[in-house]
Amino acid sequence: MRFRHCVGWIAALLVLPWFVWGQTTAPSRPAIDLAKADERDKLIVTTVARVIDDIHLTGRKLDKTIAARLHDRFIEQWDPRKLFFLESDIAEFAAAKEHHAKFIAEGDLSFPVRVYEVFLKRLAERNAWTQVMAGEQFDFDKECTVFLDAKHTRWPKSTEEARQRWKDWITYELCSMKVDGVKENEARTRIQKRYKSLWQTTQSLDKDDLLERYLAAFANAFDPHSGYLSPKSLEEFDIAMRLQLQGIGALLGSEDGKTMVKEIIAGGPAADDKRLKVGDQITGVGQGEDGEIVDVVDMSLNRVVQLIRGKAGTKVRLEVIPANTGQRVIYVLTRRKITLTDKGAKSDIIETSAGDNGAKLRIGVLTVPSFYGGSDTSTGLTQDATKILTDFQAKGVDAVLIDLRYNGGGLLNEAVGLASLLVDRGPIVQVKDFQGKIRQLNDDHPGVVYDGPLVVLVNRLSASASEIFSGVIQDYRRGLIVGDSTTFGKGSVAQMIDLARLVQANLPVRDRNLGAIMVTLQAFYRVNGETTQKRGVVPDIVLPSITDRADFSEAKLDHVLDFDPSRPAKFQPAGDINSELIAQVRERSSQRRAKSEEFAKLVKHIARLHEFAAQTTLTFNEAKLKQYRAERKELAELARGEDPDRADPEERKDKKFGATTYEREVLAIVGDLVRLTAKR
Repeated sequence: MRFRHCVGWIAALLVLPWFVWGQTTAPSRPAIDLAKADERDKLIVTTVARVIDDIHLTGRKLDKTIAARLHDRFIEQWDPRKLFFLESDIAEFAAAKEHHAKFIAEGDLSFPVRVYEVFLKRLAERNAWTQVMAGEQFDFDKECTVFLDAKHTRWPKSTEEARQRWKDWITYELCSMKVDGVKENEARTRIQKRYKSLWQTTQSLDKDDLLERYLAAFANAFDPHSGYLSPKSLEEFDIAMRLQLQGIGALLGSEDGKTMVKEIIAGGPAADDKRLKVGDQITGVGQGEDGEIVDVVDMSLNRVVQLIRGKAGTKVRLEVIPANTGQRVIYVLTRRKITLTDKGAKSDIIETSAGDNGAKLRIGVLTVPSFYGGSDTSTGLTQDATKILTDFQAKGVDAVLIDLRYNGGGLLNEAVGLASLLVDRGPIVQVKDFQGKIRQLNDDHPGVVYDGPLVVLVNRLSASASEIFSGVIQDYRRGLIVGDSTTFGKGSVAQMIDLARLVQANLPVRDRNLGAIMVTLQAFYRVNGETTQKRGVVPDIVLPSITDRADFSEAKLDHVLDFDPSRPAKFQPAGDINSELIAQVRERSSQRRAKSEEFAKLVKHIARLHEFAAQTTLTFNEAKLKQYRAERKELAELARGEDPDRADPEERKDKKFGATTYEREVLAIVGDLVRLTAKR
């Protein structure tokens, strides 16, 4: 069966690659039995291969390069920190590196089983070491070095080298918890429990778990946004997308064995509390006000999510290492049901005198957390934004500021819809499919809802649909784009395909759920023909911020795609913004920041934080680590203009736009735009 004729264009989710294919803890069929793959297993493998072969955007086949990527990615999934496998294990695995095309074609799964067997052996050894080491006396005054980024090291050559590297890592983990206020005996016990639990859960992986890892590595070899979800992971994904669950309102992912915050859902408990941020690591979860903190480092993502979810109205305690401080803290959040309505756009009118002449201005701030849709055409972002912008217009605001920071994307049609409220007819985005066909999505409705001065605020974590919208506003010269040096740079569209809908097989009912494949099958282009892929949208006015790091970009992902520019569409710019106006606003902002002692301090703090983030190794003892953590924490608080550990939750919830040095400069830029356009 060929899939080119059964998969049409669908307004797919445009999101960052934040859902990570994690293993589950509930055993069904032992993973070791995968060596004797049954017809269902082979059907899943061959179907995934055919879908990618038929509709992946690149049209690329499983060649030697893809096979090598698959091979390396699969091994990396098991040992991202290079603490388990030996160099000899990697050499043994290498014999299979050029044969994955054959394995996939035949449904031969002996390679993932062998890797799993060796990992179990190494994990058993490391767990045995940990149970002894964690009980030994450590000299925390002695300096020790660990790799923070394993890409800069190799696998250990011998058991002796592996033991020393492992001891260094256990020393680092113990010292880290001790510095963060965890009692030493508790820290030792937690580490012993962690690796014992990892050993137990890894033994109980089932066939679908192991198959998922192998096929996810296969799909990831084509691009970072393609992957495979087992039936259980597909169920978790569906729940996350529906957002109808009892929880804290955060989407989580797994990176190198760490549970990371990938998105904060607007309107949820975490968003209202404002302490938990994208990029933070969750290291422990406790139930209620005083329940024991369960260590979740190296725990499966599904299991962590299960611990965090709970009955609405109950409390959950999260042990968190914030991205910009590195210092462990405890946040207590109250669970509640999260639904799509909580993702809604928010609005406020800010009265400010920011700018040169001190005259009062009223600025309508529209915060868009995602490009969400509703159950019908009467709900969703476009409808919500229509009401908000109409209200702004009726109340006579002097300008509108649309805040897209941390907006990772959403529905393509909602990006088109929001743009149509501000641009008077014409093409909004160009989409190229896997067959090379290009089509335009247009604003066919005359008129706009709001026609006054406009500023769009972005950062490195504004992606996909956010980039489509920002690019339209910039290309039509409808408003100013302000923010980090560029946006994320995701110019592709991935679609989820349920495998069961594509095959006809005589399988028992229990085996008919085959999981799903997420496959990249479209690319989008700006109306000027440029791609946002890897490049992002470059703002007209760039402001220094803690999120402006190259690590937060599509270009830093493995196996990222390159797109050539497309032909430009025919469109008529609005002409509200020109190069002279941009130069004037940019110069005023530059002069204002140069005179500001407050902003000079902010720039200094950000530069130092970026130095911390760039470190690939850390040489420490207890005193140095304590100093390192304290400095990072203080710098992050100063750079954000807030004190996340001491501020009252209600104060954080009610804080209006403009409370920080950065946001005050954004308002001043809006003021400059209003005054300069009034003179024209």
